[in-house]
Amino acid sequence: MSKKISITEQIEELQEENERLKGLQKLFEKAVKDEFGFSVKEVHRMISAQVRYQQQKNASQRTTQGQQSASEQSED
Repeated sequence: MSKKISITEQIEELQEENERLKGLQKLFEKAVKDEFGFSVKEVHRMISAQVRYQQQKNASQRTTQGQQSASEQSED
C-alpha cells in the first residue's frame, strides 16, 4: 500500500536526493580527474573533437572514392 506524503515532505525528499546526486557527481568528476588527468569537460571536448575528425575523414574518403569511381567509369 502506498502511503500518502505531503507536498512539503516530497519537496524535502527531492532536495535530499538532489544533494546526494550532487555529491555523487563531484565524486565522479574527481575520479575521472584522478584516473585520466583531465576534467569531465575536457574529456567531452576531446571526444567531440575526435568524432568531428572521424566524420571529416570519412567524408573525405567517400569523396575520394566517388572521384575514383567516376574516373574508372569514364575510362570504360
